[in-house]
Amino acid sequence: DMFATQKPSIARGGLICQEMGLGKTCISLSLVLENPAPEFPESGTEVSGYVHPPNQSNTSSTPGWTKALTIAAYAPKARGSIYSRGTLVVCNVSLVGQWIDEAKSKLKNPGLVYSYHGGSRTRDASILAQKSIVVTT
Repeated sequence: DMFATQKPSIARGGLICQEMGLGKTCISLSLVLENPAPEFPESGTEVSGYVHPPNQSNTSSTPGWTKALTIAAYAPKARGSIYSRGTLVVCNVSLVGQWIDEAKSKLKNPGLVYSYHGGSRTRDASILAQKSIVVTT
């Protein structure tokens, strides 16, 4: 049996391969909205103090990241890093504007979409972490 009949417990990405004009951007936006990031930690939270469960058999009622109490060995070692619940969209330069326009026209709060492209882009991670969708090349 080559095809799965049930949704996987953890989605790890995928490909949408269609001809132009068939709605790949809308499909991608709907997948982002249908599968939100875990609620904790909040965007902008510093890396230290949170860990992702090392095994996927998490029995808690809230899946995702949990506050570390005793398992500091799994904490990321990145200095000055913060978490973001946003989605990073990587596309061709010619599609950045289309992605931004499409996302802003479909979402309730278009201010949560950010184009990380060009010389005037912000490099402040705390500002980028507050965006729901960041589009870049």
